[in-house]
Amino acid sequence: MRALRRVAVAASLAALDGCAGLPRVGDAARQAAREPLTWAPAAAALLLVATDADRPLSEWARRETPLFGSTEGARRASDQLRSVAVGGWVAATLAAPAPAGEAFSTKLHDLALGYGALFATGLATDAAKRSTGRKRPDGSDALSFPSGHASRAATAATLGMAQARRALAPGTARRAVDAAFMTSAFGTGWARVEAGKHYPSDALVGFALGRFVGRAAELAWSRDDAPVALAVGPAGLWLAVGF
Repeated sequence: MRALRRVAVAASLAALDGCAGLPRVGDAARQAAREPLTWAPAAAALLLVATDADRPLSEWARRETPLFGSTEGARRASDQLRSVAVGGWVAATLAAPAPAGEAFSTKLHDLALGYGALFATGLATDAAKRSTGRKRPDGSDALSFPSGHASRAATAATLGMAQARRALAPGTARRAVDAAFMTSAFGTGWARVEAGKHYPSDALVGFALGRFVGRAAELAWSRDDAPVALAVGPAGLWLAVGF
């Protein structure tokens, strides 16, 4: 895992070092922010807070645990659903078609892009947690806002759906895959609410953040015009990202 993170960071830094160009990154960010799956959850979170419904809904979910049966069951389910989202993205990446003779470099690009996006999501989430200092519903610490489980699951689900679009023609199968990814991402957030680890607004904002990062990364650094190659030089193995 540590080695994969290093590869992801290297690819991300290379991409941010002007390869794609700041205008392209800005355009991707603006498009990602305008998409309903980004702004609608954030708007719903704002509405919950504005109407003072956030805490009562959290207390009800934690008390009744309608989907997962207990707070401990919800906690376990949140870990499992997040893993489903991440594992689904990896599986979709490996299954997606690649140009003849470029399968290795194509898969490497897609995996590096995804791990870089997950890494960026984690950094943004942790920064927001520490700057806001919102106490969790169960009082365990002051890192409630936003939900890291939800943000990472949303990033993975977003990237997984992008890979599914390459592998599957429009139709029932692709809709089913998209629904599975969205269920895993939203389910992760709700499980954290039932577990007493987050308020609903934390989970919704976490989803919005993860969706934004994943979609912006996909739009800015799509493998269609950003091939990745591995080159061996005198100093060892280097990751070369071509733009």
